[in-house]
Amino acid sequence: MQQALEFALLGLGGGALYALIALGTVLVYRGSGVITFAQGAVAMAASYLYWDLRTNDGASFVLAFSAVIAASAVFGLTVQYLVMRPLRRQSQLTKILATVGVMTVLTSAVSLAWPQQSEAVNSFLPTRPLNFDGYSIGEDRLIILGIRHRSPAPALLALRGECSCRHPPKLPCV
Repeated sequence: MQQALEFALLGLGGGALYALIALGTVLVYRGSGVITFAQGAVAMAASYLYWDLRTNDGASFVLAFSAVIAASAVFGLTVQYLVMRPLRRQSQLTKILATVGVMTVLTSAVSLAWPQQSEAVNSFLPTRPLNFDGYSIGEDRLIILGIRHRSPAPALLALRGECSCRHPPKLPCV
C-alpha cells in the first residue's frame, strides 16, 4: 500500500499534463465535432521549440514561452484556414484523416529540425520537495496539478450550450 501511494504521488504531475492535453482534444471536439489526432504532435513541436529557444538561442523564459504560445496559435489558425475549413462539408472520416496528416507533417518536421535528439529541459517551476507524512513530492507537481484543475472552467464556460459543428456530438451540451 505504501508503494502504491508513493507512485500515485509521483504520477500527479505527469497525469495532470495528460489531462491538459485531453482537455484540448475535448475542446476541439466540442467546438468542431472533429476528433483531432494532432494535439500531441502540436505539444511536442511546441516543447522542442521552447527547448531550442532557451538552450540554443539563450532566450529568457518569458520570451521563449511567449514565442511558443504565439507560434502555436499561428499554427492552429493556419491549420484551421488551410486544412480544416476547406473540409468543413466533407465526411467526419476525411476530417479525422486530415488531423492524422497534420500530426504526420509535424512529427516529420520536428524530426528534420532536431534529428535524433531527446533533450531535457530544466523546470522553471520550483522543484523543492515537500514532505507529507513521510512521502516526498516535488512542488512543481502540485503546481501543475493546480493549473490543471483551474484550466477547464473558462474553456467549458465558453462552450456552454454551443456546439458549432454540423453534426453535434452525441454528448449533450453543458
